Formats: sequence, C-alpha cells, structure tokens
Amino acid sequence: MDMKKVGISIVILIIVLGTVIYLIAKPQPDIQVQDINVPEEVPAGESVNVEIIVKNLGGGRGSQEVPLKVDGREIDLIDVSLEVNESQTLSFQFVEDDLGNYKLSSGKVSRTVEVLPPAEFEISDLEISPEKAETGEKVAVLVDIKNVGEVKGTKTLELFVNGDLEEVREVTLDSGSETTETYNLVKGVPGSYSIDIGGLSGNFNVLDWKKVTEFGGRHITFDGVEETDSFKIKGEEWQINWRVEGDDPMGDYTAFFDFSIYYDDEEIKGEIISFPEEGGVKEGTLKLEKRGEFKILHLGQFVDWNLEIEEYVYK
Repeated sequence: MDMKKVGISIVILIIVLGTVIYLIAKPQPDIQVQDINVPEEVPAGESVNVEIIVKNLGGGRGSQEVPLKVDGREIDLIDVSLEVNESQTLSFQFVEDDLGNYKLSSGKVSRTVEVLPPAEFEISDLEISPEKAETGEKVAVLVDIKNVGEVKGTKTLELFVNGDLEEVREVTLDSGSETTETYNLVKGVPGSYSIDIGGLSGNFNVLDWKKVTEFGGRHITFDGVEETDSFKIKGEEWQINWRVEGDDPMGDYTAFFDFSIYYDDEEIKGEIISFPEEGGVKEGTLKLEKRGEFKILHLGQFVDWNLEIEEYVYK
C-alpha cells in the first residue's frame, strides 16, 4: 500500500469531517414571521398596504425570502437579511376587485380580509355667505360631505371659482361619517363669482360703492321746501351719506335739516336732523333697496348740508 496516498486520504477525511462539524456547530439563523398588519375591511379595487413583521430568532445572521400569499397563492416575495434578534417590517401591496373574504398569510401567521364595495360619498348643502360682499370681505363657502359606503375612504374635493381651480382637499371619512368643509374666499375685484364643488354650484357677488351724484348747499332761514334734480339708480341697493353742520349766528333759532326721498311722487324714506342751540356737526348714512328714478325734497334753517348718493354695483 502506498503510504503517501493513505496519508493524503486521511488529511482529506479530516478536512471534510472538520467542515461538517463546523457547519453543524455554527449558529444558524431562524427568521420567522411575527405578525401581519392589514385592515380587516378594504375597498374593492384599491391598493392596501400589508405589513409583515419578521424577526431572526436564531443564533446567527442570515437571509430568507418572505412571501405574501393570498388564499395559498403567492403574490409577492421579499428577500430579507437580519442580525440575531433583529426585527424588520416588510411592506406588501394587496388589491382585489372581487368582493369576498380572503386569507392573507406568510409563514405560520394569517389574517382574513373582507373586500367590500369602495367608499361612496354624498356631497350636499352648499352654502355661500354672504352672497353679496364688499371688496376684501371674507366669503365662506360651506359644503357637507358624507361617506355612505361600507368602508373608510378618501374623497378629493376640488373647488372651482369662475371655472378656475381654487383649492384641492383630501377628505377621509369612516363609513357613515360626515363633516362640513369650509372654504374662506376673499376677492378684491368687484364682479360675479361662480362656485362649483362636487357637482354643486352657486355664486356670490363682490360689489363696491359707486358715486352716482351729490347735492349740497345752505339753508339760512326757513324758506319752504326745495327739490333736487332727479337721479337714476340702476342697482337694487344704494345709500345717502349725509353731513349737516348747524349754526345759528343770532342764537334765536334752532338749526335743523329735513330731507325726504321720493319715488313716483311718493315719499319712501327720510331723515330729520336737529341741533341744540350751540349747533354742531352731524352725519350718517341712509340705506335703501329700490331701483329707479328718485328725487329729494329738503328744507331747513341755519345749516350747511351735503348729500352724497352711492349705489352698490359690480364695477
């Protein structure tokens, strides 16, 4: 027998046995699925995140492929490497169009998920306040939204003003829940503004005061009723800004001023301004809601008076 060959064989045998013993004695990884997080109810046709938590319970570092199965059918696979006692959360996506119950599993852990019809939303009760605003004034747009579906869902609300997209919101509601969304708009330009949101529409007007005409003068002594020129109001709202300064230089008579607005020869509104003996200055605003042609009758004594006519218009 060739002793050299025998020696080589013994060396090889020792190496093989050493390798086997090392592999047997080497700390091995043991990666196991700890939990699966997924909603119990999900909407049909919508992708849902599935979290699978894995942990290495073995004595050594290692890698392993972790599957997600739906009713025993593998739909995805993620390779994970973990140190000893290390945990990791893996993210999978689950989407199903058909309604029913499905078993999601990985390793020894499983969860049952029910696929329901997608969330359905009703949008109602559009409210705009005020419908007539001055430039720079806040206008509130309110709308009710309710989830009438069977599962939690998110609705994208798009608010359009005069056909232009003003704001986009994502509203998430549980099944059966409802809320009121409020939008605050401020417009600095007079005009008519249309509102469209969720299939509902409305409008509001931004107006500004525009001077129509102005009258003024002085009554020294009571000398009867005088009449202004007639003037036309095109809008439905208008006002008279009046300012009267009374003074009796002789101190014998009380200053006063009286004016009345006439429409078709019928008095519709008026104001009486009186002063103490020492006189003074008074001013105010008289508001009216009527369009057409008007005139003002006035009388007084020992006063300087001014009447400024303004109407509430778009431009």
